[in-house]
Amino acid sequence: MGAIVEFYSSQRREDIAKSFGRGSPTLVGSISINSHMIEAMLAALSGTDLKGLVGDGSDAARSLFVPLSDLTKLKAQIAALSQHADELLCEIFEAIEDAIDEAVWAKRGLLIVLN
Repeated sequence: MGAIVEFYSSQRREDIAKSFGRGSPTLVGSISINSHMIEAMLAALSGTDLKGLVGDGSDAARSLFVPLSDLTKLKAQIAALSQHADELLCEIFEAIEDAIDEAVWAKRGLLIVLN
């Protein structure tokens, strides 16, 4: 079974299940990951500020909020990983970089949800 990673620009960590109103998270991207790539993706992300998405395997869904002030650092970490990754991991890293760019443009943080 694969997973879907959703990226939201957000002012703060919020429960995205709540009704959205003004200032609520905005979906800026998503990517579907097949079951064979999940382990590789999480292993690669374990060395970045996204290590909180790795979890212990007991959570069906995980989320992580990265504040606007940390997005430049995160983008540099992801760019470094993508230089040595295979094609499928590069697509995942590109989706993360695109979401970071969207959040920075909106002057908001990035909420990442792994389902």
